[in-house]
This record gives sequence, structure tokens and C-alpha cells, in this order.
Amino acid sequence: MEGPGSSPRPEIVVSLPGRSTAEWREEIGKARRAGADLVELRLDRLNVSDLGRLSDIHRRPLLYEWVPAIATLRSRREGGEGPEEQSHRHRILRQALLDFPFRYVDLELDRDLGLIEEIQSLDLPPLDWVVSSHLPNGTPREEIVRRLEKGWDVGGLPKVVLPATMARCLDELIPLVRGLSGRRMVFHTTGPSGPLLRVLASRLGLAWVYASLPRGGSTARPETATVEPSQIPVDDLQSHLDQGPEGPWYAIVGHPLEHTRSPALFRRLCEVHKLPYIMVPLDFQDEEQFRQGLPALAEWGLWGCNVTLPFKVTAARLARHQSEEVILSGAANVLVSQPGGKGFRAANTDLVALRTILHDFVEEGVWDGLRLLLWGQGGAARAVCAAAVEMGASVDVLGRSPERVRNFCEDFPPEHVRPLLQAPERPYGLVVNATPVGQRLGLQLEVPLGRALGRGTLLFDLVYNPVERTLETLARRAGGTYRDGTRLLVLQAAESFRIFTGVEVSPDVLERLEQGEVGP
Repeated sequence: MEGPGSSPRPEIVVSLPGRSTAEWREEIGKARRAGADLVELRLDRLNVSDLGRLSDIHRRPLLYEWVPAIATLRSRREGGEGPEEQSHRHRILRQALLDFPFRYVDLELDRDLGLIEEIQSLDLPPLDWVVSSHLPNGTPREEIVRRLEKGWDVGGLPKVVLPATMARCLDELIPLVRGLSGRRMVFHTTGPSGPLLRVLASRLGLAWVYASLPRGGSTARPETATVEPSQIPVDDLQSHLDQGPEGPWYAIVGHPLEHTRSPALFRRLCEVHKLPYIMVPLDFQDEEQFRQGLPALAEWGLWGCNVTLPFKVTAARLARHQSEEVILSGAANVLVSQPGGKGFRAANTDLVALRTILHDFVEEGVWDGLRLLLWGQGGAARAVCAAAVEMGASVDVLGRSPERVRNFCEDFPPEHVRPLLQAPERPYGLVVNATPVGQRLGLQLEVPLGRALGRGTLLFDLVYNPVERTLETLARRAGGTYRDGTRLLVLQAAESFRIFTGVEVSPDVLERLEQGEVGP
């Protein structure tokens, strides 16, 4: 399956998140310097008093970094904050177009087409229109096509946006767009599949792709820093699109993905080593979607992906070629596409990193290397067991389901890995949390560690930068110490980067990353 490789590079539109003309002035410059071809000024986000100040935006000294602008007044029904009533909308748009040299105006198909003749009669610089439809989840294919056709019929650039799962995007929407290739349009999804059509914009021959400001490039309040969460930063998109339609791209795959820092780490490593980059989060809602969708992603140019919970065991089973670490652990957190449609090669960089970390614990004298308690039975827990068994340690495995714990332990040597079917009665030197506890707020899970924490216990939490600190508090109250999973994240990311690019990450770069230099 190949996209139309002869298509020109899509233009990058940066949606400005600011809520005042003063913020927009600064954001336009940042968008321009980061590679934007156009900027979208969302009139519905402005205060009424600021609508009369549009002419201030393009006064000097901003002229030298000007980019063409789109006037958008998104209604509440279509996901914005603007009015629904037609005369009110037309009054705002008419005044905005007279006050500011917009290159395009975004007209909602259901509300604004009556304004086209009036726009054409105004004494304005050359102005074209986008014909937008922001549709609800489940909108049928026939309705989507009808709206695209209407946009072309009125001489505009049709734009369709709708929520979609990864499954619907891959099975229905991408084939729809591909079947209309050669006709100018904008087509985006939101939700779990949101980043996918954006990263495939060149391959699909889309005219524009909407992006956010570069990381750290917003002057808006944090809660309004991105207009649409699915948007990719403009500099990331430019780095990818400049490689042409067949340029490589990478993903982090799992569910949920709100917590992931893998794209930021990958981006930083690529910047350090002066490599083009893009890694996007793709949220598959269940194992079946992941299993069916992964081959399609490879057909659309995915070079490799990091895999996080809950798909690491499934990833190992899907791969045609498995590294030694995958065979030992039964899980994979890295998949690399093989040329010629020959499936995936699987690796487990968690295990590579945990070998180093557990040996370092022994070298530092914070663990004797003999025995540990493992809480959890997911893919990361498998890597912990494999690393511990290699160094001759014993592992007691704790979980909420006795059956699941027994099944987990059956995959490892019984002399080293044993199920623990009741709360621990005495302290361990090392306790490893391999569950999502602490990963996000609102995840209320009982902590069944019993008396496992004591004076001298090291609680090693595989969750990096937890937002909920219950485990750290418990460890310190018991007289123990606590370490989160930041070093694990960095070491496994560096190994993944080596697998993807062939480039070794130097120790000094690793140290800087561990200290937090991973970008926002």
C-alpha cells in the first residue's frame, strides 16, 4: 500500500492558542521561525474587545516575519467557542476580513456559505475559503464524502475533522482519503487516531496539515497552549515532511498514553545527533485493534515503534524475529518493521536497561542481589524477572489474582521465581512496583505490600515521574528509600534509539537526560 508519492509537501498550518492579539503577535513569530506556512487565527477565542484590535497584529516590527493567515470562527457546535447564529457570525467575519489582510477564511459548511458572495463583493486582497465540517463520532462515510464534494462544488478547500478510533481510521478513513487522492482537501481525525493522518499527510496527498506551536512556543495560559490535543508541534512536522512522502516515522503504541515521555526523549536524542525526527502516540483501545492495526501501520511507512502497556506480551507474539531478551522475558517493547513486508523484529530494551540497574543497585550497596519482591505481572514485570534470574536472584511475585500470578511464574524457573499468594510478612531488601499505581491521578488501587517495606528497603518504582506519590510516602515512612523509573526510561529509550537509528548514545548525554533534559 503506497501513498501518492508525487504529491507536493503539505503546507503546515499552526493553530495559535492565544486569546489576545498581543499573544498572537508573539506566537506568529514563533510559528514562522519554526517552519509554519500558514497560521490560523481563531477569532472565537478572542475577547470581544480584542476583535477590534486585529489591525495591531501586522504593524511593524512584525512584518519581516509575517506568514499568511486564516480567519476561523469556530462555532460551539463544531468544537469552538463562537456563535451559532448566522447573522452574528457573518458580522464578526466581515469585520475581521476588513480589518486584517487574511489570505483565507474558514467557513463552516452548515452556517457560513451564504457569506461567499458578499466576501467576493468586498474590496479585499486575494482571499480564498476553507469549507469546514467538524463532525460527530460515527458519521457515515457517505456523509463525509458529501461534505467534501460540497466544498469542491463551491470552489473552496474542503476540510473534514471527526473523532475516530485507530481501527476506524485504518480500516475506513485512510482508504477513503486515498481513494480521493489528487483532489485538494484537509482531512484530520481527533482522539486516539489524531496524530496518524497528520504524520501521513504527504503520503495521502493532503493539502494542509494543522499543527501546534513548537514545544514551549506558546504565550497562552497552560490550559490553552494547544488548540487541539491531536496536533503535532510544527517543528516536528517540518522535520518529518521535509524528508518527502517516503520519510521514516516512528510511534509509541499503548493504552492509555497521556503519561508517555517517549516522543520527547526520541525528539531530544534526534536533535542531539542531528537526525530528522518524529514519533507520535497511537492509542489502540484493545489488544485486537493493536493486533490487526500494526501490519497496516507498517504498510504506511512505520519504521518502528516503542510498545508500552498493555501490549508488550502481544508485541512479542506478533514478531517474526525475536531478540534474546524477548525470548527470555516473553515480552517486547520495541518493534522494527522489516523490509519487503516481512513482519516485525522484536526487542526488549526494558531488559537491557534493567540488567544495568539491578547490577548498579548491588554495586552501590543498596541491595544484596539475593531476593526481591515484584508487584505486577505485565510486560515490564517480565523484564524484571528475566534480569533477576540472570544474576541468580530469587523473585517473589505479588498480585491481586492468584491464578494470574501462578500463570506468570510458570514462564520462569521455579527455583528462582515463585508466587506469593498473601501479603508479605517481613521486609525485603528490594521491592519493585511494576503496576500503573502512581502513573496518573484517580487510579485508586489498594497497595497490598503488607510488611514488605522496612528500614533499609529500596522501593524501585518502574513508573517514571509519578503524579501520585503514595508508594514513595509508604517507603519513607517505613524507613526505606525510593527511586522512580526515570533511569529505566532513559536507558531503555537510548537502546531503542540505537535499534532504530544505529547511533549509540554517549554516557554524558545519558546523564543529562537522567537529570531531566528531555524537553517539555
